[in-house]
Amino acid sequence: MTELPLRRLILYKHGVGYFERRGQFEGTKLALAFSREAMDDVLKSLVVLEKGEGHVKGIDYERPESWSNRRIELGAGRPLRDLLTELRGRRIRLALRDEAAAEGLIVGIDEPPPEEPISQALVTIYRSDVRQITLHRLNDIRGVQLLDAAADEVLWSLRANSDKQDSRTATIQLDEGKHDLLVAYLAPAPSWRVSYRIIVDNIETEVPDVLLQGWGLFDNVLDEDLEDVRISLVAGRPVSFRYPLYEPQQPERPLIEDTIRPAAPPAYTLAAPAPAAAPRGKMMRAMAMQEESFGGAAADAFSMDEMAAIAPVAEGASQGALFRYDVREPVSVGRGRSALVPLLNLRTSCRRELIYRGAAGEQHPMVTVRFENSSGLTLERGPITIMESRSYGGEAVLNWTAEGGLVTIRYAQALEVSVKENQSSAHQTRRLRLGRDVLIHEVEESLTTIYTATNTAGEARVIKIEHPLRHPYELFDTVQPAETNSQLASWLLPIPARGEAALRVRERRLIERREHIRSINFDQLRRYLHDRMLDQNTVSELREVLTLYARLDSIAQRFNEIEAARQKIYNQQTQIRGNLDVLKNEGGEGELRTRYITTLAETEDQLNALREEETTLRSEEAACHVKLEEHLSRFPG
Repeated sequence: MTELPLRRLILYKHGVGYFERRGQFEGTKLALAFSREAMDDVLKSLVVLEKGEGHVKGIDYERPESWSNRRIELGAGRPLRDLLTELRGRRIRLALRDEAAAEGLIVGIDEPPPEEPISQALVTIYRSDVRQITLHRLNDIRGVQLLDAAADEVLWSLRANSDKQDSRTATIQLDEGKHDLLVAYLAPAPSWRVSYRIIVDNIETEVPDVLLQGWGLFDNVLDEDLEDVRISLVAGRPVSFRYPLYEPQQPERPLIEDTIRPAAPPAYTLAAPAPAAAPRGKMMRAMAMQEESFGGAAADAFSMDEMAAIAPVAEGASQGALFRYDVREPVSVGRGRSALVPLLNLRTSCRRELIYRGAAGEQHPMVTVRFENSSGLTLERGPITIMESRSYGGEAVLNWTAEGGLVTIRYAQALEVSVKENQSSAHQTRRLRLGRDVLIHEVEESLTTIYTATNTAGEARVIKIEHPLRHPYELFDTVQPAETNSQLASWLLPIPARGEAALRVRERRLIERREHIRSINFDQLRRYLHDRMLDQNTVSELREVLTLYARLDSIAQRFNEIEAARQKIYNQQTQIRGNLDVLKNEGGEGELRTRYITTLAETEDQLNALREEETTLRSEEAACHVKLEEHLSRFPG
């Protein structure tokens, strides 16, 4: 236990604490005990201040055992054998079973054969007084006395190998006399937590009363009792990190012959934590509710006025990006124990609603209370228990809420009301526009959601339906919502006792679909004209365009046919020429040869006819393109 008492403790959410010790001390050495894991943070932040004429000379601390040059490695299974092996060359005295004590320098241990037990190992001792080596069975040794510095080495090794040895000491060196000291440092600490309770009163009224309590939970992990300590709990995330200062760093150095140069010692910067800001902001009320106040008879229960009239015992203060809860009364917590400290006791009015959120996979609306955070505090995230009409109502999580923000707590399902959703979609062309060579359809895409609520209770209910807004859709042909924001629109839906009610929500958006004019047919043109999507002049222009496209398609098809016919003729001519090469000029072969020549001449005439037709079609195709360009140029670009 540290002699200087802890007077202030500030705990943060990210696993670090600010510890402040203050008091009178007389002497020249003040020892502070820390855990091994805390040493890096302590060396990074430790600050010592003295009020008066005395002064601090310095601080020294235990070096890590891993850096001891007197370390002895001890095994876990055979410690005596390992110890004697490690003490080779040391002077010892062995107490033996049936012999006088043997004193001398230990030479080593001769291991027994594998089939014999380890107790048959032989310990070799050199007795320098008689210049004799003696052997002793390990099983006969009843004690070992260390006669030189080996005793210190064993002590260090036991400390280094002990799982329970976790304490480190830093000693503040002071001058003679009495001292008024303040010692502050950072050290690892469990994250503090917060939990809330809500008491809802006058639940059947339009605006029920709410009492919101907040409690901070923290743990005393120090090896001492906390007596009358000022506690602060800080919400937020200040930058924090570990920096290896406790383990000495041994940098590599070049070896230079005939010159010994010691390495520069590590330079440690001791920086004091920023002093806590003076408390400011609005007061917080806090109280400890008795358990029987929730479950007792109404006549014995505290009234809301009595529960909210407790004098405030904590207050809040803003620290830039952080928020600090200061418990105004000192707190005492025993070693190894945890505690709850009151942070908040706020009375306000609330709105109690049955809220159904669409597209959330829910079947029943959630019982919800909403109220403004008028406490003057930032509310940290934590679990919340709801007491409704002096009984358990449900649980939820209170999310982080700034001062003045809206607190929304959903804590139970209203099983007497169930909601079903039915969603459908539709597409309708609202307008057609002509582009350069496309027909642009302006299509209205609509979504219709029908919420059907059924109430099985004997009393009427009003539920709030929250509908998620889908951008860029907009509401249309729908009852004006009671509330709306960038994400939700909500409606109040009355439901009669043992009855049904429905709400229809419609949304729409305009989208464009582009269709190439060439893909339109004449039936579509007649329908567009009939539906007054296009006027007569536009339809006439499009009919001419479609006629030209159809003729161009016909010409393209004829080109393909001509090419196929030409290829057929080429194949026929190749076959005829092959036959002519093997036929003679006289006799029957001569007559056949004459017919082949006649047929070959006819195929040449056919090729000439195809070329002439192709030339004519090329001219017609060019003319169609000119006319098509004239018509398309009249359409908007």
